[in-house]
Amino acid sequence: ATVATPSGDLSTLAGARAHVHRVFADFLDEQKEAAVMASFTEPSRFYFDTIGDTFGRDHVTVHGVNWFLAVLHAALGVQAPFLVDYEDRHVLGIADVWLAFSEECWAIFSHPRNFGKQFGGIRELSERRNELLVAVVPSGQLPRGHRTTAPKLLGNMAVHAHSPKQLRLALARYCERFAHFFAHEPFARRCFEGLWSEQKPEHAGFRRACDTLYEAYRVEVGATQASLIEHAYADECYAELDLEAASAFLSWCGLLKPTSAFALYRAHRTAAADVIAAVARGRQTRRTRDAERQSARTPRERAH
Repeated sequence: ATVATPSGDLSTLAGARAHVHRVFADFLDEQKEAAVMASFTEPSRFYFDTIGDTFGRDHVTVHGVNWFLAVLHAALGVQAPFLVDYEDRHVLGIADVWLAFSEECWAIFSHPRNFGKQFGGIRELSERRNELLVAVVPSGQLPRGHRTTAPKLLGNMAVHAHSPKQLRLALARYCERFAHFFAHEPFARRCFEGLWSEQKPEHAGFRRACDTLYEAYRVEVGATQASLIEHAYADECYAELDLEAASAFLSWCGLLKPTSAFALYRAHRTAAADVIAAVARGRQTRRTRDAERQSARTPRERAH
């Protein structure tokens, strides 16, 4: 992970923006790692543990995860925060686990309170493991019925136009479950609250850098609150996050894609600026023409 320290002058826009981006890079790597756990490695380990295959369970994070990461890279362009062995020839710790478990199992793994947890630390799984398992699927096949000899081959099949449609649809489920954790609602909230807390030493200086950036942001967007913390929270106790306001600020910083409301606002501001510029150009053009006409007149015409 990137170690972000408060280097540079955080009182300047350039220094503050650079520091915020360094801190965010570290945070994003953590989020990707937790999303891989919640969408593949821990469900896979839970599956092998449930059917009593401890050998398969213990090889998910060693070998099986390489197949999943190869699919993510090929289909979504996701760069994992750890090394991926695309040539792994050990087809171990891999199975079509989301075909084996019910949708209730996914609801448990995808719940915010379980994000990034190992399956052994999630009580609902240990209490309901037998009812969550709806099918036993073959080990070494992902998806079921397809066995590849190296992760890179599965990655290529995931995006090849001539691959079987059912195979691509089956792999799409895994990509969608990883991407679920980066949808606006869960990710923007975790991003702002997690970084603002500065719980990790690597995130030190985030608040100070954001305060500097907010001074420029409030001028541009016309925010009335004196500080970012007042702008981002809807209550005086700073317990209820105004997700739209916080997301708009993070978008302005270049950390998130703009929300629809913020994109519309910026489009209106751009349109207004274009109108003002057009009016100014028109006035300048008229003044230039008047000056040219005046200079073209004879001294006698100018006297009259």
